[in-house]
Amino acid sequence: MTAPGATGSITINASADQVYDLVSNPKKIVEFAEETFKILTVNKNHWVGFNRNGWHVWATHTKIVQAVPGRVFEFEIGELGVPVARWQYTIEPADGGVQVTESWWDRRPAWFTKVAAPFTGVKERVPHNTVNIAETLRKLKVIAEG
Repeated sequence: MTAPGATGSITINASADQVYDLVSNPKKIVEFAEETFKILTVNKNHWVGFNRNGWHVWATHTKIVQAVPGRVFEFEIGELGVPVARWQYTIEPADGGVQVTESWWDRRPAWFTKVAAPFTGVKERVPHNTVNIAETLRKLKVIAEG
């Protein structure tokens, strides 16, 4: 896999298992993810997420691709059979707790990027997701340390 298009890290004063339990639970993700506001669980490995950016609202179809308790949680987003994104949380030991890194890979074909922008309100995903990752990690820290 190539380098992520957007990434960010934060140190959290919590255990790896505690952080993993948050990032790997779709129902908990809505508490800290910057765009996601609702999750419908389809089964153990799939869910439908509902995202919001201003007045733009859209659904995403998610499949878990890697789940290593206390270490890595990774999932892919697709729409109508088209790959959209890959998201990953890695958790590593750090002074005072763990370092959590959230990364995003853009998997959209060029034509899909143009089609999706009016629905999401986002023309440039890299800077948008860079800001969202920083805010998501900030909120995750508050929840995990609270």
